[in-house]
Amino acid sequence: MIVATETVIISSSTLKMILEKELHETGYESLSLISLIDLETNQSLITDGKSNLFSLEVRSTIDSTGVPLFSQSKWRNIEVVQEDNGSLRLIFNDPESLGSVQSVSVVVTLQGTSDSPEIRMSWSGQSFQDRWTLWRGKFPILPFCPFGEQMKAFYPELSGLVRDNPFATNFSYRGDYPNGWNAAMAFCALWDESTQHGLYLAALDPDANLKVFEWKGNEEIKSVFSIDTPFENMGKAHNSFQENGVFVLRAFNGNWYDAARLYKQWVFLEAKWRPDLGVNGRTDIAPWMKENSVFLMASTDPRWLTPNRRVYTPLEEMDQAFAEFSEAVGLSGAVHWYLWHQNSYDNDYPHFFPAKEGFAEEVAEVQSRGHFRVMPYTNGRLWDTKDKGMEDWKYSAEGKKGALVRENGSVLTETYALPTSGKEEDGSPCILAAMCPGSEVWQKKVRENVLTAMNVYGTTGVYIDQVGAVAPFPCHSPEHGHPSGGGHWWLTEGYWKIFAKIRQDMRREVSDIPFSPEVAEKVRENPSILNDRIITTECNSEVYAHLIDGFLTWHWQNPSQVPAFPVVYGGAVPMFGRCSTGNSLALQMRVSQALTWGEQIGWFDPAVRNDEAAFPFIRDAIRCRHALRHYFYRGEMLRAPKFEEPLPSLTADWVWGGQANTHTEPAIQASVWRIVEKNNLNCDEKKSLTSFKSDSNQLSSSKENEKRSIVSDNDFDQKATNSVILLFSNASDQEVVSRVFVRLDELGLEKDSFRIRRIDAEETSELTYPSDFLENPIHFPPKKSFALELFVPEESI
Repeated sequence: MIVATETVIISSSTLKMILEKELHETGYESLSLISLIDLETNQSLITDGKSNLFSLEVRSTIDSTGVPLFSQSKWRNIEVVQEDNGSLRLIFNDPESLGSVQSVSVVVTLQGTSDSPEIRMSWSGQSFQDRWTLWRGKFPILPFCPFGEQMKAFYPELSGLVRDNPFATNFSYRGDYPNGWNAAMAFCALWDESTQHGLYLAALDPDANLKVFEWKGNEEIKSVFSIDTPFENMGKAHNSFQENGVFVLRAFNGNWYDAARLYKQWVFLEAKWRPDLGVNGRTDIAPWMKENSVFLMASTDPRWLTPNRRVYTPLEEMDQAFAEFSEAVGLSGAVHWYLWHQNSYDNDYPHFFPAKEGFAEEVAEVQSRGHFRVMPYTNGRLWDTKDKGMEDWKYSAEGKKGALVRENGSVLTETYALPTSGKEEDGSPCILAAMCPGSEVWQKKVRENVLTAMNVYGTTGVYIDQVGAVAPFPCHSPEHGHPSGGGHWWLTEGYWKIFAKIRQDMRREVSDIPFSPEVAEKVRENPSILNDRIITTECNSEVYAHLIDGFLTWHWQNPSQVPAFPVVYGGAVPMFGRCSTGNSLALQMRVSQALTWGEQIGWFDPAVRNDEAAFPFIRDAIRCRHALRHYFYRGEMLRAPKFEEPLPSLTADWVWGGQANTHTEPAIQASVWRIVEKNNLNCDEKKSLTSFKSDSNQLSSSKENEKRSIVSDNDFDQKATNSVILLFSNASDQEVVSRVFVRLDELGLEKDSFRIRRIDAEETSELTYPSDFLENPIHFPPKKSFALELFVPEESI
């Protein structure tokens, strides 16, 4: 029986949260979340009634028995402490179910003021006894209810997905953060499309601790959002968990784009993975990579994943294939090179050396005659348990020491058996041990593979597969030197440490991985070529943005995608490639979307030049991107323009994972990009963002790219500070005519203050138009891409 209640309220300028503490007749106390109110609309955003604010799993260190705890559990007492800064601390002491004093304590901190739109929430906990260990917990738990007629949800899967009606029973999202498949960033949003009013949800954690976003709709017309966190030192007595950043709630006006802009502000203020940007973009990425516009993919082995647009090219013919592609497009680029090693795909990893005979020589030919920089495939996660044919060669002796360990002491293993790969000589699937980045064994091996490819075989880059694609795993090895279970060690003591070391060492003129005579000679002649080197990874996990030279966005295939990741990271992290399965129309649709989203075009074989239906459009898009490349490494993506007249649509099967993947997209893809001068992120954001660093470490660009440049750097540098492009790509075979609308206030421009010129695949138009040109219908030619550049005349600056 409840004998007394106490109301606890925390408010910001946009929200009010109401909680209720209850005193039971036994003397124990509990706490419930009662309401979350939007102060602008006076609507409740969560379901009526009482709900838990958090849940917690405590386990016995003796027999691993789990005891669930909740904010509504009975606690010996719950202290409410008002801090001087206006925040509230709710201190939960000694749950009744653990049966003793000084057992477990949980502290929830809530902060909100009338001067800020945010309610900020964090928690921490402590086990005080040998008997109990804190295992994992969910906080916050928010049971949302509909607050409009057209409810939509955004979550950070792939480039970002938007779903209708998150209150339906079939709505379910789980994202294991951080990973580039289903939790590339750490924010979500819920809004009413009819009113453009919603709620922004973000886990602002500079260290990127392992966490799981969960969001499910059900038949009770509610949509429950929560964050599940495995704790550090899980399984050990007296363990604790700290705040691990804060969870932020705020009401906002807009949709997914406006939520992404809010998240971007935080990233470039506080995230430890924020890239350093100067007036010419990233200060630590080779200029050729920043300017690159085409990234192809090729294999020198018929044992390949699927036949669709993945063509076997004999090793000795690689240079010819890329020379012909370069000639056809009129530009150089880069190649993602598969199966250059002697073992097959997903077999005998991580032993990639020695490479196939003639590989080094062909690399040199491709990078000179073929005009394409070479980036071979390596794997950054796996060690084959039979790593030399059917033999356990080095796995048990070396690799197993660095493998990920489950709580029961077993090694985490995976299989990737496909028709043409991932199999042993007897046809059985390869059993691959997943490796722990916190282990010295794996740190040395990843570095060794990268530097061997560069120093011995002369490659410009190295692709390190899976790292950005797979979430951290709560490793329990006592030998790796990191806390067992969750936390941020996966990054701070693992891959961040590995990549920082590689980036430093790959540019050294002296190395413990000796240069081959041929590479050594090239370095002696021109030491600056070391600055051209790059490392990339699979997918787009944001937490590697400061240490990776590019993300392979091959997996951006969902029909519900929006370019939230480019809105946050466009201009800061190169993104390249889409998986090119499907017919010619599907390929054109992907290229159209990739171009407008700022990606480097490609991840198809050079033989795509033989696709008579698609290649003219592809060539046009690549050259158009090259003409606009400055916007993609010096700029930022803004809100897309709106078309005043309905657009025709295109439908094609993009084919994904061997399954049908039907896309219906507007015939014209469109975007807006603006050059970033210093920290010109948005007019209303300037005051809240720190200045970017100057570009003092700018590297010299290659002569090849200078020679093939369409718009020269000298011409570009004369452009005005507020330089904006409206980028359009018509993948259909019909001309489309429509007016477009953009918000000039968001672009930092005023009516009649700018002029317009057209930029396309071939040249910048000499014709300029007044700003009212946008009030008239615009003609979009079939199978063409172009931009309208809005610029302030020099005499007006």
